[in-house]
Amino acid sequence: VGPDLVRLDPVSVRYLARRLAKCGVNLVRVHGAIHDERGADPAKPDLAYVARVQAFVAALRAEGVYAVLSFHFPLWVDVRPAHGLEGYEGQDRHPFALLFFDARMQALWKGWARGLLRTPDPATGRTLAEEPAIAAIEVQNEDSLLFFTFDPGRRIPLARIEGFERSFAAWLATRHGSCEQALASWGGARRGRDDPAARRMELMPAWNLTGAGHGEGGARRRASDQLRFLAAAQRRFHEEAVAYLREDLGAKSLVVCGNWHTADPRVLDGIERFTYTPGDLLDQHGYFGGDARGDGAAYAVRTGQTFRDRPALLDPAALPLAVNSVEGFPHGISEVNWPNPNRFRAEFPLLAAATAAHQGVDALQLFAVNGPSWSGTADKFPLSTPLGMGQFPGCALVYRRGDVREGEVIFHESLDLEQQYDFRGAAAATPRALDGLRDEGVPPGGTARGGD
Repeated sequence: VGPDLVRLDPVSVRYLARRLAKCGVNLVRVHGAIHDERGADPAKPDLAYVARVQAFVAALRAEGVYAVLSFHFPLWVDVRPAHGLEGYEGQDRHPFALLFFDARMQALWKGWARGLLRTPDPATGRTLAEEPAIAAIEVQNEDSLLFFTFDPGRRIPLARIEGFERSFAAWLATRHGSCEQALASWGGARRGRDDPAARRMELMPAWNLTGAGHGEGGARRRASDQLRFLAAAQRRFHEEAVAYLREDLGAKSLVVCGNWHTADPRVLDGIERFTYTPGDLLDQHGYFGGDARGDGAAYAVRTGQTFRDRPALLDPAALPLAVNSVEGFPHGISEVNWPNPNRFRAEFPLLAAATAAHQGVDALQLFAVNGPSWSGTADKFPLSTPLGMGQFPGCALVYRRGDVREGEVIFHESLDLEQQYDFRGAAAATPRALDGLRDEGVPPGGTARGGD
């Protein structure tokens, strides 16, 4: 559910909570920005909205339904001067990748997390950090240093990446003895912003870390060093974020570090999942749809668009429900849907329930509830429809009662980190099942399918 539903009047919120429970739902992801875009202090959340989240969680709890809190997605942040994130003037103002390395962005995130989790509920005096109905807290949504949005100079201002590139130079000096020796080990594979004397070394776009982009010889060795550095930075931030939520804020729920894809699933997904393991639950997203084209086709259904119907049952290799579980961790799918238009959407709820149960997926969250009652429009991500929520009661029984037996492990792969940093990749990789909006961030020629 998004902010529009969280902000419903109390009667509608209670009605929605009861309706979801009657349909067999026992977990709801509350997914939306909590920062105050109009406030003088951008590190402070919108406390009026936090109160609505508290009331929404209370309504769910009264019906025996848990909640997951998702409060940060770079696409929700429109950088303005008050944020203190200089360099975004005249370009994309969504701060993708910054949370993993930028101290100011991390300070904003900590302020939002503190306001959300430590503000006492006016009704109970209890904070959401202490709320037993909170099943999990997401650190961040759909961001990664290993996805195409990591693109210094294009998606990330050079003013924001400079400090990170200096950190890269310091890391190289520790690993190789000096930046000059690093360059020598790379066979002189230099980049435009390299300045060993000033202790700054350029970080390449994520494309240069893919199977098609890393190159060979010295270029490959340079890309391998950058991959090691980025993976260490992303994992370190997740460790610090988990510690902040647990130790500083007193959160008692599970913590989810990430849910995103990489620029090359076969080569990078193993490393991406490794950076998530400071958390408790590994997560992923996926969508399956036809080929919709035309004005706004990535996020809306409009007159004049064209589309191609597509059944997932006839294209199982592209299923967004494909999961490579990491041993020792529960696994969830917190966003999945068959976007409109596609006349085969009726297969979605039962296929999701049966496939997730068969693969041992521990938490399945379908995206997204459109309102307290049936939807009256052709939503892009339909769920409040007879084809969607209308099938929930039976599908919830299939999934939660164990009607579909969890399958035997048919393929087990142990990934050696040294080999992963050398781009050896994995034999099995899940497909990058993006919807049209997320797929717009993939550069031409950058689409990579998973392994068979």
